[in-house]
Amino acid sequence: MLVWGDSRDNTQAFKMLVEHMGSILYEVAIKERQRHHFNMKLFCMKITRMQVFFRMRPVIKEDRTLQGQLKFCGIDEVKADTYSKNYAYLGLMVDIILKDMEDEIDFYVGQYRKKLNKVMN
Repeated sequence: MLVWGDSRDNTQAFKMLVEHMGSILYEVAIKERQRHHFNMKLFCMKITRMQVFFRMRPVIKEDRTLQGQLKFCGIDEVKADTYSKNYAYLGLMVDIILKDMEDEIDFYVGQYRKKLNKVMN
């Protein structure tokens, strides 16, 4: 999905990416916050899904407030203010992980292109 973009049916790839990154977020979140009154694992999955969704579709994100983004993605555990104060770091983590993945993809695609050019020439 990160290589080809959002132009194909990427339902399974999206799910795998969200589950992988959501589990990373959950591991961090349970260390950071010991008390919470909702399912933290599900909450981390929702945050990951929201960040990945809007990262792939930035035009949609710019038209929505934070509260609108949370509501759109089914995050009703917290309000926008609480999210901004206490949980925004989780969304930032998703952005950092995605950026690192994109950099790694760019590196390996570049290596592949170099090898392909050598074979073609």
